[in-house]
Amino acid sequence: MDIPNDQLRQFFINAFSDDELEDFCFDYFPAASQEFAPGMPVGRKARLLISFADRRGQREHLLVALGKVRPEQFAAAFKKLPQPAAPPSVSTTRLTRRVFISHAEEDAALAHRLATALREAGRPVWIAPDDILPGEQWVEAIGRGLTVSGLFVVLMTPQAVQSEWVKYEVNLAITLERRLRMEIVPLEVTPAETPITWSAYQAIAFSDYDAHLPHVLERLVARRKLPQGRPASPALPPPQPPRRTGVLNQPAPLPPPGPPPVVLPDHVPGNYPRQPTYRIHAPTEMALAHVPAGGFLYGPERQPAQTGEFWIGRYQVTNADYKRFINANPGQPVPLIDAEWAKAYNWNPSTRDHPPGKATHPVVLVSWADARAYCDWAGMRLPSEEEWEKAARGADGRAYPWGDDPPTPDLCNCDHATLGTTSVGRYSPQSDSPYGCGDMAGNVSEWTSTPGDTEGMRIVRGGAWPFDQENNQVTYRLEASATRLTPYIGFRALTDLATDMPTGERWTHLRSGIEFVRVPAGRFFFGDTRQTVELEAFWIGRYEVTNFQFDHFVRATGYRTIAEQKGYGRVLRDGKWVRQTGAYWRQPVGPDSTIDNKWQHPVVQLSSVDAEAFAQWAGLRLPTEMEWEKAARGGDSRVFPWGNGAPSPRLLNYGRVLNGTSPVGRFSPDGDSPYGAADMAGNVWEWTTTRYDRDPDLMVLKGGSWADPETSWLRGAAGPRHCQASIGFRLVATGSER
Repeated sequence: MDIPNDQLRQFFINAFSDDELEDFCFDYFPAASQEFAPGMPVGRKARLLISFADRRGQREHLLVALGKVRPEQFAAAFKKLPQPAAPPSVSTTRLTRRVFISHAEEDAALAHRLATALREAGRPVWIAPDDILPGEQWVEAIGRGLTVSGLFVVLMTPQAVQSEWVKYEVNLAITLERRLRMEIVPLEVTPAETPITWSAYQAIAFSDYDAHLPHVLERLVARRKLPQGRPASPALPPPQPPRRTGVLNQPAPLPPPGPPPVVLPDHVPGNYPRQPTYRIHAPTEMALAHVPAGGFLYGPERQPAQTGEFWIGRYQVTNADYKRFINANPGQPVPLIDAEWAKAYNWNPSTRDHPPGKATHPVVLVSWADARAYCDWAGMRLPSEEEWEKAARGADGRAYPWGDDPPTPDLCNCDHATLGTTSVGRYSPQSDSPYGCGDMAGNVSEWTSTPGDTEGMRIVRGGAWPFDQENNQVTYRLEASATRLTPYIGFRALTDLATDMPTGERWTHLRSGIEFVRVPAGRFFFGDTRQTVELEAFWIGRYEVTNFQFDHFVRATGYRTIAEQKGYGRVLRDGKWVRQTGAYWRQPVGPDSTIDNKWQHPVVQLSSVDAEAFAQWAGLRLPTEMEWEKAARGGDSRVFPWGNGAPSPRLLNYGRVLNGTSPVGRFSPDGDSPYGAADMAGNVWEWTTTRYDRDPDLMVLKGGSWADPETSWLRGAAGPRHCQASIGFRLVATGSER
């Protein structure tokens, strides 16, 4: 249908408020909202949106979306609803050959050029906006595209690193990859400093399209094959949860216990996982590689030896890693030596910062005590020399991490090839150990926990950039004074924690740092009517997600919240919730506020979309309303988490007594629920996945907040993109999360 632009613009003015138009753009035309300026009137925004759709050939998409969002107003204004053209057949089957191309808006031309080349090479491709159906929300389309694809390709540029949609797509792809449903291949178009979670994947050079395209096509077309033809995964929901269709809305039951950990038989060459297993150590953001328990061949004589199961740093501790330790420990001296040869590696004692350009290089000029201090701070330890060697060579007694072939310039940094350290992972994955550890030959030698034969000495393992080929074998070892500071000795860290699966009544989720309590299966009395409802067992966060935990997520992913994108959040002023420019989670009540002394307070100014993004990154989910209420009140129909006694400042943060949030657990155990969950009345409202029965466009909130009276804690509602200084969230697990 043909609608003049002036009439279409007037329709936007009549049918949408400023917030509603921004939400519409977020759902259907996120790139268009980048053209909006603060304070721009609705009419001007509408004109820009219409022009954007026309330029992109998405006029039909715009009209169909308007008909979906405002059907009655649209039909009244234009006498009929838009009818989309018959869409092509939409596959619900995952094809391992299908390539999902993720790219920033600025890199669209290059992305579509690559898509054309892949299709000509016989690869099916999914790329936005071409494969977004008319009237389909952006997030729904992205979720659909990922679940039907088997290969995820991201164009790495500075623009991509800053793009909220690229970050979102990468995080979802990582979730699928952990379920063996996706392979991730970054293409480095322009060098950029990437989030730590992206660094686990080796990028392919793509800076010169014509020169690099043949190699890229060869790599992408010849990737290993995963099982074909499985239905698209239902476990990748869009940020907005689906509307509740049943009364109970029960969570999935607890799965049966998983298989026992993999144990390598003694001395069986090449008996390794099909691909290395990695995880992120939440406190440090360090990528860890899994080394299973079992036998291996130790030393030059290849003697039988055993180790237990452990997780070891995929790479040496970098300057950026060590900087976090320095920032957290003001009394710790920075790596510094008053010598000419150390200038390139010395830290600045005034700013306490690492050498420029060496953030991703391994930290050096550190003593054994410095390395141990870092590990103590991180809750980790140094490896023994036996553990180090097994991580480096596997079980088959190889001479180098990659096998028995001698080093070459593309395998390691040794024999003065670079005249200094290089970024960790530069030679991955071709030189990685069987368990996926990088730089275990060359770059820098590494401190271990093993004492030397002489008092005050410690064993150092691995070669280094100044050492020759022979001294870069995995069996190379030397004794060094524990106080020695050199430009070729660093370290990597290890943890014995093999799993963060729940045990007993409480457990801690490693990636997010969230402590969970168990809510057993059974009946409880739901709502004001005390409806009898039965739920399966589940686990719920003991506390709301804190500023510290959300900060870790943001640092790992670069995520920007809805409040940051909009430029405002809601704050309490003179008894009313009003829009405050510059309010977001780091500045909860505006530009003059901070969370510097509130790391253990619940994070606020987050929309339901933001909470879902955190949950997906962590491999967890938001609770349903029923799950939340059972965790809060138990099975005896109590009025408050602690029982039926009246609220008091000893039990919860409410009624503006504190005029803001309080640290999680402040009122424990007195105010805890029967299962040990804290702050389930007061402090902050909490998002759920349940749609509000009186208005399905709203999401149910539970628990009340610091700003509310005692009677309002049970139930509330807000739009999924609402951001307010009294709304946070907690998460749920079913027991299968790793």
